Amino acid sequence: QLHMRYVMMDTNILLDMIIDRRKNVSVDLVESFIKLLNYNEIKLIIPEIVMHETNKHIEEQLDLVGKKIFNVKKSIQDMCGINGCKVEEFNIEDEKKTLSLKINELYEKYKSNKREYLINIKLTIQNIFNHDNCIIVQDTEQLRNLCIRRRIYKRAPFHYEKKESYADGLITETLIHCWEDNDIILQDEDDI
Repeated sequence: QLHMRYVMMDTNILLDMIIDRRKNVSVDLVESFIKLLNYNEIKLIIPEIVMHETNKHIEEQLDLVGKKIFNVKKSIQDMCGINGCKVEEFNIEDEKKTLSLKINELYEKYKSNKREYLINIKLTIQNIFNHDNCIIVQDTEQLRNLCIRRRIYKRAPFHYEKKESYADGLITETLIHCWEDNDIILQDEDDI
């Protein structure tokens, strides 16, 4: 007998899956994750705050992709040559031209398709959030109160003074208490 697996995701995990900020995710991985949902292999648990934060930050993360490409473009222009000696096959100006052409092509492709990228990314995220195997756990007054209590007692994630952690605290309390919610019914204790 197969047991349903429950997966809870934080905002950063979702954003990293969609925008490959850590350079370790592929389109195949995203498609495989969605297949796990489609084939009832997992149920995804998303705290409401994660859904809100993901939708709030996805466009700025896409903008960051463009900024990073632009920074590479600028770095290529800032490359220095070596003029104190002659070395065969090392002409920095020729290399800069070649690299600049490629990075300019990439940057133009990004700029001209940015709107389409954003539409597709948002659609992918909404398809995940609206999937039958995705459970959105609403934040409740009880969860918010537990989060404040966690803050007062400086329990993780509030043990760092200089970090605003209310969203993380709410996610933590959701993780701890979502199993008590009638909307999430586990088939078997082995599923946890």
